[in-house]
Amino acid sequence: MSSQYHILVDNVWGSREISKAASGVVAVLTLCIASAYIAGLSFLFRYARRPQKHSKRRRVVRLRQYAPIVHIFLGASSLLVVAIAAWLLLQFHYTTIYPNVGSRAGIRLSLFAACWTFITSTAFVVVLVHPAMRRHPLAEAGPQLTWAVLTWCYWVASLATLNRALPLLPVKTTCAGSIYCGQLRAIFAFAMMDMVTLCMSMVTLVIIVVQAWRRKRQLLQASRY
Repeated sequence: MSSQYHILVDNVWGSREISKAASGVVAVLTLCIASAYIAGLSFLFRYARRPQKHSKRRRVVRLRQYAPIVHIFLGASSLLVVAIAAWLLLQFHYTTIYPNVGSRAGIRLSLFAACWTFITSTAFVVVLVHPAMRRHPLAEAGPQLTWAVLTWCYWVASLATLNRALPLLPVKTTCAGSIYCGQLRAIFAFAMMDMVTLCMSMVTLVIIVVQAWRRKRQLLQASRY
């Protein structure tokens, strides 16, 4: 009996040590990625300050002015979700303490949505800001609207799965007694912010696309006469 107890204590202690090491690895990797992200953005914006030919279309100028800010916000918030979700999954794996299978699936979906958002948002920032890529098709409103809808669907799926397993929307809930309630609420909050930002972006992009379609239609009608 005593030998089994010592084995159980050793397993728990070993899991805690591995959990601490995993937490340190996640923290270091997050700091490295965040530092590289900030340094890359700084270099990119400095390079973009060089004199360039300005577009005569106001909608294009406005899109290039405000869209990078939205993508940077989405990338930064998604990086935080990546760090928290990766840490939670490591804790679940090494300590085998998690509320239920649905919550683990929701965290995995959130990690996927965050990775997708961070990578693609960074790519859009480069396309919109870099002078040599401003005429790329991805810099137009249509591809960005498609991306926003797809990314919004990823976040909706992850939040729906997570909230179904653990009711996180009511403030008075305790995440089904999970010891990681604070981290779960943080993922939920950042994901909600990303979803709201994507909704506002979709409305703006739809307006831009409709205005462009109307202008193109007017030009075609004028060319016939």
